[in-house]
Amino acid sequence: MNSERELFGEERFIQIIRDNADLTAKEIGDRLQNAIHDFTGNQNQNDDITIVILKVNLPEDRQELLRAIDAYRMIGNGKSIRTACLQAGIPTHLYFNKYRLLFENNPKLVTESPEKDNSLEERYLSLEEKALILSEVERHPEYGVRRISEELNSAKNNFTVISEPRVFEELKRNRLNTRKEREAYTVRKQNKSSKIAGQQAENAVDGENGPGSAGIKEVINGEKSNSRAAKGNMIEKTDAELLLVGNLETVLKKDDIQKNATDTDRKKQQRKTNGGAPDDITSGPMVFNLD
Repeated sequence: MNSERELFGEERFIQIIRDNADLTAKEIGDRLQNAIHDFTGNQNQNDDITIVILKVNLPEDRQELLRAIDAYRMIGNGKSIRTACLQAGIPTHLYFNKYRLLFENNPKLVTESPEKDNSLEERYLSLEEKALILSEVERHPEYGVRRISEELNSAKNNFTVISEPRVFEELKRNRLNTRKEREAYTVRKQNKSSKIAGQQAENAVDGENGPGSAGIKEVINGEKSNSRAAKGNMIEKTDAELLLVGNLETVLKKDDIQKNATDTDRKKQQRKTNGGAPDDITSGPMVFNLD
């Protein structure tokens, strides 16, 4: 499990085995350990991790037959001969010239093969194929199984062939096999994307302002409020606002009268001190501009 509480999962495990099947057992084990370490990072694990790898050395002709059987099954599921042979690890010309007619004339070689349930391609979709299915669901939640399978087998998805039963099984595994569930999934994905985009925008603003500075963020968050405030200044004052302004003007006028009275008393006192001579203090009128 990683820091996001995601499990490594069977799909990732199978993908690593598939990608490294030609290596030795020890090398496969090393690749698995490295992949698990990269996935989990420094996250503490709740249990031990034990890996046991056994490779069976089959005769070369038996290995070749099993690869041809894997290719035959993939072709039956809709893959092209070239793609199936490439994924099964058998040359196209060898399959076409040696095994194609053999399987068509003797289908029991495939259906009764004791290894028929061991084909990774038959049992599991790759991570890329799963991602393509979910992408189609996110783009078009109204599409059903057949339409999704058709969209996958198009140029925009590199003509990925996934049969309708396998698409249905993947949708069912993800609880997306009804339109209502797919639409709810799409809404969740969109909300998550919006949340991530908003977080990235906030992080970018924090990076531009530096630690402890929120000036740009305040401008962004307050843009709508400032716009409303600017519009409010253009609207005629309400009765309550006019009353408040009137009270403020009355207070200022009282302060002005008290100050003038204080100045008059001070001048009279100064004249008495100077023997009735006029004081040298010149006082001009005080003007208040009340908007």
